[in-house]
Amino acid sequence: MNIRAFRTLWLVVALALSLAACAGPRAQADLVSSQQEPAAPAATLTPAPSPTPTPRPTATQTVEPTPSGPWTVLAEATYTHRSTYTGFLDETFGLTVGYAGEVHYTHDGGQSWSTSVSSSACRFGLEIIDAQTAIHCGNLGHVRLSVDGGKKFSAVTSFGRSEPAQCRYLSFIDATTGWAAAPGQLGVTTDGAQTWTELALPDDMGSILAISLYSASQGYLLDDHGLLFVTTDGGQTWTSQVLNFLEGAETSAAPSPRMAMRFGDGGVGMIVYQRGNLDEGFYTYAAHTAVGGETWTEEQVPVGVGIPNLYLARDGVTLTASNAVKKTILVLRYVE
Repeated sequence: MNIRAFRTLWLVVALALSLAACAGPRAQADLVSSQQEPAAPAATLTPAPSPTPTPRPTATQTVEPTPSGPWTVLAEATYTHRSTYTGFLDETFGLTVGYAGEVHYTHDGGQSWSTSVSSSACRFGLEIIDAQTAIHCGNLGHVRLSVDGGKKFSAVTSFGRSEPAQCRYLSFIDATTGWAAAPGQLGVTTDGAQTWTELALPDDMGSILAISLYSASQGYLLDDHGLLFVTTDGGQTWTSQVLNFLEGAETSAAPSPRMAMRFGDGGVGMIVYQRGNLDEGFYTYAAHTAVGGETWTEEQVPVGVGIPNLYLARDGVTLTASNAVKKTILVLRYVE
């Protein structure tokens, strides 16, 4: 085994040991948190009809053979506190969420971190809606909302359960309307997470790996079979297509997102993911579409070897790659 393969294997083992080591204390912390928190109202279920099976179109791709692309590094940072997931809105404002509800925020690109006031079970999902508004989710279904730039998070209505069925995916179009998801569950809110309505998933969908809500009616789901599902009627019906560029990508479910996806105006979209193996290492790639997913262009993202957690900001071009073992953060922006 060469040095690169050994280094990659060590990172994987270290991450596994880290998760195993905190499983007991984390569960205990979650139990204490549940005893301290008042019970939140349960989400209501709104069943949606299953889509009529139709042949899936296969997306075409153009692959750039070298690690190129117009990516600019906005910030590089480290931290010393415990974290499972990190996201940046831009080059200055970012949040880390993690163990036993611990949350930190920065307004200087990660050069310094302040502790947020936030009480919850362990955190695995995050969405930064704007410079003042952010929301996170995780174990015991706890969902927390900040309206002051991450200084304080307050309890809103719960969604999801605990590991391995915890909420870990969030996508909002504004401060009131958004999606939350676990690998096998999807919910929508139109009142800032005061209530959730659960949406029925397509019958042939695998485990959710990434979500993107574009409007109140239009959204996207990506599953572990490399299928992209699209709704234009608020989740009542879905269409799907095969993304052949995800063949060989790392699609195992992780506690926090390792894929990221955003769609914007005019069908412009980006999906970020990893591909590789233990011998040669894992690398991060981005696929871009300008026509709603009909065609894609793929390129390697310059974040180095490893399997980072990925967060793509609402602008669709600002990417956060974080390593919870090394406690490092890299923030990049894609500029055409």
